[in-house]
Amino acid sequence: MRAFAAKHETTITNVALEALDVDNDPERSFREALVIRLKLNPEPTLVEKMFQVTDARVRSAEELGDPIRSQEIFDHLKARVEHRRSSGGPFTGAEATHAVAIILFNTDFRLIDVFPVAFSARELHLPGLHGRGDVLVDWERALFRRLNGGILE
Repeated sequence: MRAFAAKHETTITNVALEALDVDNDPERSFREALVIRLKLNPEPTLVEKMFQVTDARVRSAEELGDPIRSQEIFDHLKARVEHRRSSGGPFTGAEATHAVAIILFNTDFRLIDVFPVAFSARELHLPGLHGRGDVLVDWERALFRRLNGGILE
């Protein structure tokens, strides 16, 4: 799952920022996470086509299930932002102000992987997925099209 996510990191990150509407409510990312359900493709030929997205939804901390584990996810996000701030330097994310939790769930083996992504205020208000020549109408369709099609940015 990590190799697949690494191949699609740009798409997954952009979709998470759009799905959580961080432009309008940056704090939302500390209350909700993007959950992407994946199933294995039979006999994939490329890492970027290893999984198919079957569902993608924004879930609140309460909807994630175990309250202790959910709280750990959001605490980890806050710690990641603090770590990036304290690490210093313009290329290490010292300007990070927020983060989003992206949860990948492999439905075949019931495996979960959490990817926290820190971002800064200057990364807000960037053109969304709609401004890149796609005729897609929402983040969910963009995610399905790109990940299921093995399209890399």
